[in-house]
Amino acid sequence: YNGYKLYDVNNKEQSRSKKDLDELLDKVNAQVENPVAILDQEEAKKFLTGKAEDKYAFFMKATELERIDRSIASTMDKIFELEEQEKRTELTVQDDVELMQEAKKQYDQHKEIAKMERKKHGCEEALAWAMYKEADNTLQEAVDRVRQFREKAEKKQEELTQAEASTQDGDNEQLNLRNRAEELSREAEDQANLKHQVEQEYKRAREPLKSMERNLKHLQKEKASAERTLKNANQRLDEKRQEIATRAGSAESEAAKRNQRLQEAEAKLAEMKEKYDRSKQDTNDWRQAYEELEPHVLQAKANVKDTTAKLRAIESRITSLESSSGNSLAIFGQRCAQLKKVVDEYAKNRKFQGPVRGPIGAYLKIAPGKEQFASLAEHAMGNGVLDRFIVTNDHDRKLLQSIRQKVGCQSDCGLFQVSAHAGRYKVPGPPVQGIETVESILNVSDDLVFNCIVDNCKIEENALARSKDESEQKLLVDEGGRLSLRGKIKKVFFLPKGDNWSVKGSAKQMVANEKGQLRQSIGLDKSKALEEAKRDTESVQNELSVLRREEAKLEHEHREKQIAWTKAKKEVLGMHSSINKIAEKIDSIKNEQDTAENFDTDTSDLEQDVENAQSDLDAVKERQTTLQEQIAAKEPEVQELKDKVEEVAARNVKVIKELEEASSALTAYLTSLSQRDEKLEKKRKKVQQLQEIVDGQEAKISEITNDVKKYLKHSRLLAYARLKRDEEEVEDTLNADDSHFLQTPSDEELEAIEISDVEKDSKYYQAKVEKLQKKIDQEKERRNTNKEDAMAAYEKFRRAQEIVDAKQSQLEEIKGLKKSLTQDVRQRRLRWEQFRSHIAAKTSVAFDEILNRKGSSGTVEFDHENKALDLIVQKDSADANSQQKDVKALSGGERSYTTIALLLALGESLETPFRILDEFDVFLDPVARKLTIQSLIEMAKSMPHRQFVFITPQDVSNVTTDPMLKVFKMTPPARNIVAGGPAQQTLEFSQA
Repeated sequence: YNGYKLYDVNNKEQSRSKKDLDELLDKVNAQVENPVAILDQEEAKKFLTGKAEDKYAFFMKATELERIDRSIASTMDKIFELEEQEKRTELTVQDDVELMQEAKKQYDQHKEIAKMERKKHGCEEALAWAMYKEADNTLQEAVDRVRQFREKAEKKQEELTQAEASTQDGDNEQLNLRNRAEELSREAEDQANLKHQVEQEYKRAREPLKSMERNLKHLQKEKASAERTLKNANQRLDEKRQEIATRAGSAESEAAKRNQRLQEAEAKLAEMKEKYDRSKQDTNDWRQAYEELEPHVLQAKANVKDTTAKLRAIESRITSLESSSGNSLAIFGQRCAQLKKVVDEYAKNRKFQGPVRGPIGAYLKIAPGKEQFASLAEHAMGNGVLDRFIVTNDHDRKLLQSIRQKVGCQSDCGLFQVSAHAGRYKVPGPPVQGIETVESILNVSDDLVFNCIVDNCKIEENALARSKDESEQKLLVDEGGRLSLRGKIKKVFFLPKGDNWSVKGSAKQMVANEKGQLRQSIGLDKSKALEEAKRDTESVQNELSVLRREEAKLEHEHREKQIAWTKAKKEVLGMHSSINKIAEKIDSIKNEQDTAENFDTDTSDLEQDVENAQSDLDAVKERQTTLQEQIAAKEPEVQELKDKVEEVAARNVKVIKELEEASSALTAYLTSLSQRDEKLEKKRKKVQQLQEIVDGQEAKISEITNDVKKYLKHSRLLAYARLKRDEEEVEDTLNADDSHFLQTPSDEELEAIEISDVEKDSKYYQAKVEKLQKKIDQEKERRNTNKEDAMAAYEKFRRAQEIVDAKQSQLEEIKGLKKSLTQDVRQRRLRWEQFRSHIAAKTSVAFDEILNRKGSSGTVEFDHENKALDLIVQKDSADANSQQKDVKALSGGERSYTTIALLLALGESLETPFRILDEFDVFLDPVARKLTIQSLIEMAKSMPHRQFVFITPQDVSNVTTDPMLKVFKMTPPARNIVAGGPAQQTLEFSQA
């Protein structure tokens, strides 16, 4: 029991540990040793009578700055200790390094033989892999031979099966041919009837148009008659006016002149109107010709643009093929070959986690005898498939994407990510004979590639046919008007253009190939691709030359018509302006004639005749224009019927041609029936011979396969031993005996070892192994060494290296710790000085404010360099002469009040939960004591989160209590009568 007990709220003892007490005091920041928090008479006396240095020490202790300074000094001592430890460690490390170098020198002498042993192991492993590779090559050659014979046997068997099936279905085929001929005959008859019907419709549609054309001719005659009537009326008017002018004589010369001008103006007006009508008609004709030619010009430009783009694409392909230096992948694009090269390098360095295949087109070949469907199959697979690569996980996908960016791939050389699948998918073949699928015409050399194009291109669901009619006949099923496709077929592509059809919702949908041209890349070598591309270039260039000439011709004609149209419009506008001016002149002359005196000549009737004739002519022209518009509106309908007549006629010719072809096919089929039996027998014998060859080769393959497995297992055992040696922490180059590693591994461990590719044959590696073994024996005999000596040298070197590494690690740790502590001390010292300055300034301000309450003032001067604290007090704040720099010169009460003021000022910087002042008012006069008590009470109430205890022997009856202020008065002690007994018996409190 050390004198400390800690109780909880239930007055139950919890601990007697001094450590627990210190932690509790730190938690609540109770500074029991701080003289400002608990000020007794002894500390107050030291503070009052002490020197400036003592006051400064009191200030440092009260503000906790002294404790922080001691902590910083302790850290500095730790840094000095680390520097000494660093020097000692550096000296010992140098000695240990020399010992390690000496041990390594001895160890290196033993390593040379171990390196030769390691090299011999590598050659033995390479020898095993070379023997496996040779056996595997022999096996592959045998397998290829068997595959070729088996493919031939399967092909012959398929031909035999088809021939037998065609023999069995001979009657059905004959019936189909006959039905086809009859169907075409009926269709020819229907087409003839349809042609007659369309011709009658065309004839009926032409009747209104012919009537309108007859009416137009009649209107042209009426127009000519109206023009003659107008001309005669003008002539009569002119003769009348000439007569008036003659009879008027000289007396009426002015009137005659006016009549002469009027006659000339009206004649000119009639002439201008006639020219205006002709020019207006010419303008309409030029505009119509310009607008009719404009679509042809635009179409010619579009044709030239499309053909130019097509030519550039072909030229780009030729450039890519010529720059590929014989690379077979150039057919899929120049960047495809570059990407393949980089992918192979990454795969060789084992940077991929799974298999990577590509481009897909490199693994595809056309089945023999099915070359005619190659371009159609490529079209059915879709664009952008053949140049893609295949990965099986996210890591490889991200890595391949980065490789694509480095190579410069954009939309080309894409990728598929698929799930790895054991083996090749089993997919159904074509549903009927005579129809192929994309899967049936392709030979895919890799299972992963095959599974990928099944998943992404649906090669088993896309059927291929020679023609649309054949595909519909063999694949389309009609069940009571409900259409469907046979088997699992979803879409049917057919030659020659690559159009396709499908069935959706019991309805057949037809989709045309907009490009109209099929391209072949599968199974096409570079030379043939170049030849085909050059032929395409020559053909497209010729086509482009024709199109450009046609475009130039149309543009020239279009421009000429536009110039003529513009010129005619300008002429019409000019004539219209001239007509207006002449009409204004006629009106002016008539006005003069009306105002003339003594003029009684009257030509109004004749003028009315002219006007009537002109009105009749205008009406005929308007009717002519309306009729021409009606004819123009009717012509498209008639032209459409005419085109329909021509289309039906062309279809009729085609049906007749197909009927002739069907009749010829029926005749040829009947002729070929007699030759089938002989051919079937020959095919059966050929299939039997090929099957016997395949059986003999398969027995030979079985023997070679056993040898390959034996060599493979031996090679993997050697590789397993090498991997185990590499996993050992002790350097395996010292261990020439592999018995420690040649434990029997599991089958899974052997299967996990990848097959290694060697460059030389087995004879080369056998000679190297024998040469190395001879050299190792000579070195061992010359040095007279064994494995135990080498292992002892290695252990000595390893222990010395571990010692050096440990001491260097310790040295680095010491340097790092010293650096961190140095930086920390600098920052703490800087912050400590900032705190000290702040607390000093705050204390001086608070000290002055408290003295002001008594009418005094003062400051606290800090000399941090000499560690001194002086109080300057001015008794009367209004009298500078009352200033005292020596506190001892003050009266006892003034010194006490000054002390209280300083303590209160220092308390502003404390966060302790309680503060105790013992007998603080002993030397104060009544006025100072009252002010002091009042100041203490106000300060305590302003800090309700802290507890203040003021102990005084003086009377406090004038202090008013409240919920925040309590006054406790000690009861007088009971004196003991017994002499020598205790002077005080109880310390009970009674609240006043």
